[in-house]
Amino acid sequence: MDEEIKKDNADHETKILREYKQPVIKILKDLAEHRQLSKVCKENLNGMQPGRLTELHTGVRELTPFYLGKLIQGDIVTIEQILQGKKIEDLPADDQIVFQRLAMSEKFIKLFGKYQAKGKLPLLEKIMEAHIEE
Repeated sequence: MDEEIKKDNADHETKILREYKQPVIKILKDLAEHRQLSKVCKENLNGMQPGRLTELHTGVRELTPFYLGKLIQGDIVTIEQILQGKKIEDLPADDQIVFQRLAMSEKFIKLFGKYQAKGKLPLLEKIMEAHIEE
């Protein structure tokens, strides 16, 4: 049952990304036209192969949450650019969750994992709620 839910979530994320991929593809095409893919991969994407970005913008490789997350974390594209002026809050609830996950930094994800491993997620939630209310 859990595997089926995970698959449904992954399918939903991929469907959402198909709807919002055009700004990402345009940015990658612009980088390719200016021969910047190698530089961007080296400086922003921890040495990701430039061929992967070429495959993404030519449609050979599907834009997945993994690749989009890398592009966001590498400051190649922003959530604002992807949504083209829409606000995350204005999206359907399922779409909001996908973009909120993508906006999370790698450091936050690692910290979240540590809290989860120690069974301290309720504590993390309280800390975050208290900070927001300040």
